[in-house]
Amino acid sequence: MPAYVKGWCCKAREGTMRQGFRDVGYLLVPHVLTFRPAMISRRVWREQVRVLAREIGNASPSGVRRWFQTHYPLLMALIPRYRRREFAQGVIERATEPDGKHGETEG
Repeated sequence: MPAYVKGWCCKAREGTMRQGFRDVGYLLVPHVLTFRPAMISRRVWREQVRVLAREIGNASPSGVRRWFQTHYPLLMALIPRYRRREFAQGVIERATEPDGKHGETEG
């Protein structure tokens, strides 16, 4: 995970991101395709991203959380358990927004 993503998590923990960990999830969505874990082939990664898209399409915060826990456990370790649902809601919000606008997000 790039340092700037860790920085977003620090800002969310400190309370300096407008919507906390929801903003982290929101900001992360455009980067998911480029954050492919090294041990996964591009073909397999595309399929895994499709799985995430299905969870998003189902508006399933628990499915989104599980997906990120499986593929990005170090990122999820930075997010307190009680804030993971809001992180997942930010992912769903960004991925389902028709215009890609979020208002006043830190980043």
